[in-house]
Amino acid sequence: MTGPKLALLITLAWALMLPGCRGVLVADDDSADDDSADDDDATADDDDTTPVDDDDTTDDDDDTATAPPSFGTMDAGRDHTCFVQADGSMACWGRNDQGQTEPPDGEFSAVGSGKYHSCGIRPDGSVECWGYNTDGQIDPPLGNDFVQVEAGYFNSCGLHADGTVECWGRDNVGQSSPPDLLFQHIALGHYYGCGLTDIFEIACWGPNDYDVQNYPPGTYVQVSAGGFHGCALREDAMVVCWGNNGNGECNVPAWLEASLLGAGITNQCALDLDGYPVCWGRDDHGQSSPPMIVFDRITSGHDHACGTEADGNLICWGDNSFGQLMIP
Repeated sequence: MTGPKLALLITLAWALMLPGCRGVLVADDDSADDDSADDDDATADDDDTTPVDDDDTTDDDDDTATAPPSFGTMDAGRDHTCFVQADGSMACWGRNDQGQTEPPDGEFSAVGSGKYHSCGIRPDGSVECWGYNTDGQIDPPLGNDFVQVEAGYFNSCGLHADGTVECWGRDNVGQSSPPDLLFQHIALGHYYGCGLTDIFEIACWGPNDYDVQNYPPGTYVQVSAGGFHGCALREDAMVVCWGNNGNGECNVPAWLEASLLGAGITNQCALDLDGYPVCWGRDDHGQSSPPMIVFDRITSGHDHACGTEADGNLICWGDNSFGQLMIP
């Protein structure tokens, strides 16, 4: 399936809002956190005991942005996940040494999860964040017109309704300095960001570690950002990836025709045209071995990933060292 029909299919998939969640565990056999298999990146900050502030790292027809809800109602951070439930309340689980799974009360419409923090959008369009705050990453700007929020390693970015992007937090390598363009949606990696512009092209900002800025030209319908790799979905359902390939995260299965992407730190997941999950890249904790269940959304973190079924059932797989699979 190609062309306008595929684009319509993808749009409809993005537009789904799900009722509630029920937890099902799909765990790997190794319950211990394997630090030796951490990010394939000597510059990234990945202390599994205490967060380290390492400044040596390069850690349709109108002009209105309408970020698809599927990008915002569930998001996996490094070792935690947050999910907007049917009643608007926020549920988070997993690692909680910095309060990253303790969201404030009240209703939300979207969420973005990062390394040790998360941010959510309130029904009035304002942003509220929680968790680790070394660089002001949980101090969002004022405003009531945010339609998407993303959390990176030590920064956060929000997409305004007019398509402009505003970032806050650490900016030592330009990760919080997006270009002056209009975007449809955005995605944050370790120390960089990418977005799909209003003309369906990719634009990225931040450092060019592992050639993460060397994205292929062309037009796309979605872009996702992993640790130091990016992947994008074309209108013909083909997936292209670039950047760090130390764990095979850029080795897209040749047969894959996808409808949605979900980038992990060192792996990549997607849904095929029937909604079945396909993942590739690092798989030492089973994070790239999803259950063969039809999903309508998918998200991937460091060593775990999660998906939602059409009936609202939420399933996670991979590492459970910090309770990443313990869905409330």
